[in-house]
Amino acid sequence: MKFKKYINLPTKLTLAIMLVFIAMLTVFSVIFYSTGSVMENEAIKHIEYNAEAISRSLDEVVLNIYNVSDTFALDDRLSEYTERDYSSDLTRKRFATTQISNVLFASYDLLRNNEKMAAFINNHTGEVFNFLNPNADDEKCRQALDAMEVNSSDKLAKFCWYPVTYNFLKQDTTGDIRKDNAIIGSRRVFSRLHNSYIGVHIFALSEETLYKKYSEIASQYDSTIYIMNESGALLSSSSENVLANGYVPEDLRNPVLNREYDRFEYGSKLVFVQSSAVNDWLTVICVPQSSLTDVVTKLHRWIFAVLISCGLIALFLTMFFYKKFMRPVSVLSTAMRRVNDGDLSAYVTETPPNNELGQMLAYYNSMLGSINKNINERLRAEKHKKQLELDILMNQINPHFLYNTLETIVWKSTEAGCPDIGRIAASLGRMYRLSISGGNLFVSIHQELEHVGAYMKIQQSRYEDGFTFETKAGYAQLRDFYTIKMLLQPIAENALAHGIDGLDRVLHIRLTVKVLKDHILVRITDTGAGMDRDKLKRVRHQLQTGERAASDTPPKRKKSTGIGMHNVYERLRIYFGGDADISIWSRKNTGTCVSLILPIISPDEAKKLNEEKNN
Repeated sequence: MKFKKYINLPTKLTLAIMLVFIAMLTVFSVIFYSTGSVMENEAIKHIEYNAEAISRSLDEVVLNIYNVSDTFALDDRLSEYTERDYSSDLTRKRFATTQISNVLFASYDLLRNNEKMAAFINNHTGEVFNFLNPNADDEKCRQALDAMEVNSSDKLAKFCWYPVTYNFLKQDTTGDIRKDNAIIGSRRVFSRLHNSYIGVHIFALSEETLYKKYSEIASQYDSTIYIMNESGALLSSSSENVLANGYVPEDLRNPVLNREYDRFEYGSKLVFVQSSAVNDWLTVICVPQSSLTDVVTKLHRWIFAVLISCGLIALFLTMFFYKKFMRPVSVLSTAMRRVNDGDLSAYVTETPPNNELGQMLAYYNSMLGSINKNINERLRAEKHKKQLELDILMNQINPHFLYNTLETIVWKSTEAGCPDIGRIAASLGRMYRLSISGGNLFVSIHQELEHVGAYMKIQQSRYEDGFTFETKAGYAQLRDFYTIKMLLQPIAENALAHGIDGLDRVLHIRLTVKVLKDHILVRITDTGAGMDRDKLKRVRHQLQTGERAASDTPPKRKKSTGIGMHNVYERLRIYFGGDADISIWSRKNTGTCVSLILPIISPDEAKKLNEEKNN
């Protein structure tokens, strides 16, 4: 017999390692690319939500100040204090300022925790009352306020905010730029009693107050946050350098003010803009695009590094062991070729049996001797034996091989510090055992609930906090009631797949089981997207007939268990007839409820039905 040319073992091993390595890199790349895209979309939604939350939080602060101003705009006592002539007695003015701050403001219990008015300018006398520092130089305060034109007639009674600046109304500085800087707000107040503008309310909102509203979010995504108005003036920023400069960088300010959409790319960053609901403030979040998928990227690189290292180590060990054992294997290969050509005298020179190769050579010579002694009988006996072993192995390999493989995955994942993978494998193994159920068709409802629970555990590792699942049933009691297997899991899968699709909130799924007098009621409810009346009508038709309406779009999900809701309906009808039923209720944007009515089957009845099925 002639042998064709063949590739030597080192080359085969090298090629095999490279192919496996390339395949693994390809699979991991696809997985990580998909995961990165999903994470980026989720991160964008989360940042948009945070931008809205920051804007709402700032609006609450501003509304609080507006309420304070409204309250004291209607309080004539403030006018009574501030309209007196203090020109000849500065001490008396400072005492009155202190009285207003400590007595008048404090008399409003509801305002004690609110933002305090910083100063008041009397429109008739021109006096400045500084409530933050009654001993401050009134002339300097007046000059600073006049420079802002807080009492300009064109501002009417509108509340005006000015760019962040040093808080000149305070006396002492802390050295902390956020505590020393403030956003000055002013409002000219109209008095119905005097039928004129009586003064200006001045508020000095500490920049630190605004910063605390978004500092955690800024650090979470390594982002820079700006609070600015629609004129481009800076009010607050997470960057102290920007705060020290006192203005938004022009190359960012102009795109924000001229934007078409509230989310756009700015160099290597994504910019999110949220407008205030009560004034002209803008919340601007600049996030590096790399930080959106930073975790996945780092993990991707780490796994690639590990795979490359493992590949190089495997290649080195392969070459090392091949060279070490190449000669004995080559000798054995040559001898086996001679035997294949019919030369049953092709014995090899044995080496000391201190390793597997030495034992292999000895076993080879022994085997060749046995073949020469009684080749025909031996071959028939070995053939019969191998056939029996193969039959036994084929009967056992499916469940045991999968169980052992899953247990190995659980052990390996725990050893590698990845318990989540272990839990997924354990849940999959549990699902497989329950779905086999010893070949029985009828299983306890308790086992069905375990099967659904194992499936949901696997899905929670995929969706993480995207949904919750709870079971409300008496587990111990349900061991005494049976039904056909694989009945509840397709319904739970359907609730998850269609309920979570496009949902902007956490999906809640609940499975309840009630044992009634003459039947068992099972309900699977979800708080998902739900259906309108027309779609619900089509789904009910499809449930009973298995036919999808022509107007329905093909389902997005191409992978499923293959059982489906219609299959559940058909199995109920075949095995239980009119004793079982399934119904669906749903409301758009509220959720869906699937209800099952099952007959009561005792353990003895289930045993009898299983024996009839197996026989």
